[in-house]
Amino acid sequence: MKLLRWALFTVIASLLPICFNLIYLRLSKVAPTLELLMSRGELLLVITAITATAAGELIPTSDKLAKTKMIVLAACSLVTLLSSVGFAFVSTTIAVQRDIDSAFVLNASGGLFLAALLAGGGSILLSGDSK
Repeated sequence: MKLLRWALFTVIASLLPICFNLIYLRLSKVAPTLELLMSRGELLLVITAITATAAGELIPTSDKLAKTKMIVLAACSLVTLLSSVGFAFVSTTIAVQRDIDSAFVLNASGGLFLAALLAGGGSILLSGDSK
């Protein structure tokens, strides 16, 4: 139940701005592409929210499975750090009007998003208190 709540209220809710961008593009009769939706690092912000929230759920738990929890917490922290640094790089590069490799941003964001779902979901599952 806790994993479902996290998926709905953290993962899905964090993706809503990207979904609204998609709706706006469709209403504007612009063909939506991943590049239009997420090449400016939008997904990196979502990833940061997902993994930071999941890490926060894991911290106040018992010592049961402590080593596993530390590994998952480290994974969440690493993904949070990478997505945060990635967003800073992408947004600054765009702000100073330098070219950016949109395909790389999309691929890196997609890979980090998968890592965020795995590490974040693992964190939620290990955090216990399934109420």
